[in-house]
Amino acid sequence: MGDAHFATLATFKPHPLPSNPSFKGTHCPNRRISIYRQPPWAIRPLTRTLDSYGVFMILRNVWLGSLFIASLVGCSTTPGDAAYRSGHPEQAADLYMQGADQGDGTAALKLGLMISEGKVSIEKYGSQTKWYIRACELGSDAGCHNSGNAYEYGQGGVIKDYNKAREYYLVAADKGFMQSQYNLGSMYANQYFENDIEGLKWMVIAEKNATSCASAPLCKWVMEDPPGHRKKLMSRMNEKQITEAHQLADAWKPKK
Repeated sequence: MGDAHFATLATFKPHPLPSNPSFKGTHCPNRRISIYRQPPWAIRPLTRTLDSYGVFMILRNVWLGSLFIASLVGCSTTPGDAAYRSGHPEQAADLYMQGADQGDGTAALKLGLMISEGKVSIEKYGSQTKWYIRACELGSDAGCHNSGNAYEYGQGGVIKDYNKAREYYLVAADKGFMQSQYNLGSMYANQYFENDIEGLKWMVIAEKNATSCASAPLCKWVMEDPPGHRKKLMSRMNEKQITEAHQLADAWKPKK
């Protein structure tokens, strides 16, 4: 494994955080998804390793937890939330599945998170990654990120596939999802792919994105880059390559 990076979206932060305009995974205007990873302090897909806030660590070798459903449904209005809050997980899952079948990406994401937390059975509803992928197809940046995380680590019923991981991260990263941008950069830093210019470009873009929420722990962590992915990339690059990466980052615009 490489260094730390963001793992699967693991928890919704209970306190207000600066909203991310590109994140469409929840109806809560002042909340955002944190990314968790599991220690050994390597940012893998959003693992837990950040801090007491329960922010998903995007460390490559850390595990990424899943968004805590309780927080996710606390202020949203997706059909199924009321059933979940009242302690009827299967009824909630059935309603989320119906919502997903009708084109609701948030419902698909919530169902995937329920499955990942063991609230409902894989036998009845399928793997969490199946629903993360569906959420991604329906426009959920968090769903794309979690799908990338699943393929990067070979979790959630899928085989490890760095190419597919990159594809899913890229969908979210292209729309401005900071966690996926960071994970993309870390994949290049760890030489899963050979393109240091592309890797540094994404690290710079993630860092710039993080400046808009610099007081939030997750954003501060991205800016500080404890695993040293930026440093690792730059150590292999000459001045011309570094300049090109920054120029590409400056020219980058999120897709709508």
